[in-house]
Amino acid sequence: MTALLGIIVLGVGLGASLFLPVPQTLKTNFDAGQSLYALGEYEGAIIEYSKVVQFDSRAVREDSIFVDYGDELQLPILSAAWYQLGNAYKRSGEHDSAVKAFHHVTEAIGVSEDFRSLVQFQVAETRFLQQQYEESSKEYDRYVELFPKSDLAGQAYFYSGWSQFNQKLYDDAIGTLGGMLNAYPDNNYAPDAQFRIASSFFEKEDYARSIDEAKAVIERYPESLVIAQAIYLEANAHDKLGVFRRPSTPTGKCETSTTVCLNYCGGPSAKGKTSTLRTTASSSKPLRCAWPRFTVMRENSRTPTRS
Repeated sequence: MTALLGIIVLGVGLGASLFLPVPQTLKTNFDAGQSLYALGEYEGAIIEYSKVVQFDSRAVREDSIFVDYGDELQLPILSAAWYQLGNAYKRSGEHDSAVKAFHHVTEAIGVSEDFRSLVQFQVAETRFLQQQYEESSKEYDRYVELFPKSDLAGQAYFYSGWSQFNQKLYDDAIGTLGGMLNAYPDNNYAPDAQFRIASSFFEKEDYARSIDEAKAVIERYPESLVIAQAIYLEANAHDKLGVFRRPSTPTGKCETSTTVCLNYCGGPSAKGKTSTLRTTASSSKPLRCAWPRFTVMRENSRTPTRS
């Protein structure tokens, strides 16, 4: 009887092991999620990634299973699945779920610092896309604090200040953006930061200071795509002060508004709008050609002026 019971228990054990998910099964689920994600089938991808992150068994350690991610990176399958789950939620517009998924990666053990920094940036960016600017500013600050030497640190610093600007916290934005310029003076987002400082002073109705800061954009970053907006901002600040002056130009010369518009509205930042700008340009009033439509287009995009 005892021997028979032992055989029955052994049989049950063997049967259970045959039906336990194994590493290959988890990899199959992950690969299926990747294929669906690549096709834009985010709902299906979420289902497949969820199978991986919801798996729970003492028989298999998920942190011992790795998958290739990119050309040279290997990640624990659980962290990779959480990350891709966050991306799928983000693409689906489910931002809160995306942030929760990303946090599983930032808090995971065995994830490289480079990848952890990428995920933290995704958390901040997701909050920014939600227009939850208070949270995005905190998340970008956290990124700069944790990864000050990363390639994205300057950009994160800028976005923190921009998040404050979008909350109308202009003094905070000026402080943060000024800090960004001091810490990362050669960063690609430095011209944008300088322009947002000028914009913050304009919003504070400190038009004289706004003019000075706008001139700084023009003088320090003559090749930047924010030149056009800085010239317009300076002209508008003069107008607010009741002073009729032609705006500064990168060459330091006075130009008619037609020339300025053709030089800058028709540049790379105009994105193919040159013909329209030529048609609407007027030499009778400084910088009144296509600037209103141009700035509205740029501001509504809610993205930095460089790609």
